[in-house]
Amino acid sequence: MSSNHALVFGASGISGWNTLVQALSHPTPTTFASITGVTNRPINKADALLPDDERITLVSGIDLSLTPEDAIEALKTKVPRIAEITHVFFYAYIHEPKGESLRVANARIVENALAALKRLTPRLKHFVLQTGGKVRQQPIFG
Repeated sequence: MSSNHALVFGASGISGWNTLVQALSHPTPTTFASITGVTNRPINKADALLPDDERITLVSGIDLSLTPEDAIEALKTKVPRIAEITHVFFYAYIHEPKGESLRVANARIVENALAALKRLTPRLKHFVLQTGGKVRQQPIFG
């Protein structure tokens, strides 16, 4: 079995949920010895409809929007074996109604997560950041 440990931020969203599930078998069934999903809002594995696999752990209550020190403390105390993390998949996202505040809010959560990872994950070798945004378009018809 591998010693790789994946950490998935935004685990309750579409991309994060799918990454948790796919990490169980891709690229091979033994690539990750453990997979930890992180969410801000409370959710458990059953409600998230995650497979009943002991390699998946779901951790809620990680608010990356506060300060880097808060992110460090939350991850250090809530994520099991945080120092063993080797791969990070970042899909966390905050929706803000105004364009500039959207950029600021999402830049903050990435910066806070990176500050925490720099301090807590000496074995980190891979980081994936999915970016994008939501655009409100006017209806074509009507």
